Amino acid sequence: MSLLNKFINKIDDNMNPIIVKELRQVVRGRFFWGLLILFLIFQCAVLSMSIADEGMSNSSVGSDTLNFLFIFLFLGCFAFIPLHTGFRFARERSENSEELLYITTITPYAIIRGKFIASLAFILIIFSAFAPFMSMTFFLSGVDMPLMFLLLCLGLLFCAGATMMQITIASLAHDNTIKNVLRGVGLVVQFIMFFTLISFTSDSIRFGTTRMFGGSEPTYFIISAVTIILGAMYFLYLAAASVISPAGSNRMKPIRKFLTLYWLIGLGIAVFWALYESNSFVTVMAWGFLSVFILNCMIVISVCERDNISRRILREIPDGIFARR
Repeated sequence: MSLLNKFINKIDDNMNPIIVKELRQVVRGRFFWGLLILFLIFQCAVLSMSIADEGMSNSSVGSDTLNFLFIFLFLGCFAFIPLHTGFRFARERSENSEELLYITTITPYAIIRGKFIASLAFILIIFSAFAPFMSMTFFLSGVDMPLMFLLLCLGLLFCAGATMMQITIASLAHDNTIKNVLRGVGLVVQFIMFFTLISFTSDSIRFGTTRMFGGSEPTYFIISAVTIILGAMYFLYLAAASVISPAGSNRMKPIRKFLTLYWLIGLGIAVFWALYESNSFVTVMAWGFLSVFILNCMIVISVCERDNISRRILREIPDGIFARR
């Protein structure tokens, strides 16, 4: 057996079965192909009309065309796909099929990770279909290529975060009543964030990095924002996995450990910006108020936990004074 075959077999053996199941269902369904073909036809029509308009007049249509394509890209990848993933997972949760978790070797974290990666693969396909058409707007006027690729990367990050948020909301759906309530909440939150993202993208394309980042260093701003978003996504991942975990497991231990680390990272970012801007101690105050809010939420969660701790959880509590706290 060649080295390539061994490598492929190793990947096949370690492949998450949830990813395979989700991708197979999505590809066999009409939603995926219908959305992809509709977007391709729409992009060809929009770009053809933009090129014709550019040839007939001297107006700047490149930035308007790019903004229009971003709107439909985020409509599919930020609104439809995360909601579709969340609704499907909520329907599975409302069918009370969680007992299947206890008779298989698939961990709750692998289930959440598999659903997220499958949805992210779907989003990447849509992004790959839009990217060539967006690049062609460079030959029109008013398009900044580095800014366009930066917005694509940030948009992909926001779409991934929206998908994880919808999976977390769907993990709370135990019956039809809760599922319908959470479906409405997720729908409202998703579309509020969608219009916010569209406004941010439109201002960035129209005014450039000056309006986008203000007077701050773009590199520092991007690193800080990406760190905060990735931390929030990982927290939602842990929360979704803890909800579907068995009742006898120590559900809150990974969340407590990560929140402590995230709390310290947030403090470091706040102190950095306070020193960098030399007079922006408001960031440290904002971090303090956010910390108080998170700690109050953790107190409510701790109060709602059971009084009698099982021996399985007691074995995981450290003996050291510092680690125990």
